[in-house]
Amino acid sequence: MNLQSSAPHVSKEHYADNCYQCDLLIDARLQCFAGHFPGEPIVPGVVQVGWALHFASRLGLDSQRFAGVPRAKFSAVITPDTLLQLKLTRRQMDLDFCFESAGQVHSSGTIHYAG
Repeated sequence: MNLQSSAPHVSKEHYADNCYQCDLLIDARLQCFAGHFPGEPIVPGVVQVGWALHFASRLGLDSQRFAGVPRAKFSAVITPDTLLQLKLTRRQMDLDFCFESAGQVHSSGTIHYAG
């Protein structure tokens, strides 16, 4: 899957120290919905991690140094036309991510980068 053709639209973003936050509009036309699942489309977990990796570049992390996801929790599905808030926090070679909307956490976890 081509991440760029499936990246959501950023409507607002904010940087502070090692933290990046943005609002994402999850358009129903995103490629990630194709076939996942017919009649009840949701954003796959692997796509959510991919989006976190994609936006991690704003904190200076290189996706080529991705080393794994030691922790991830997917709590609630993300459906088309959702306005999500993404929060990324860099801790040395780790990146914590959290996707939420209207106070509900959809997913969270940690991505590890090689040194």
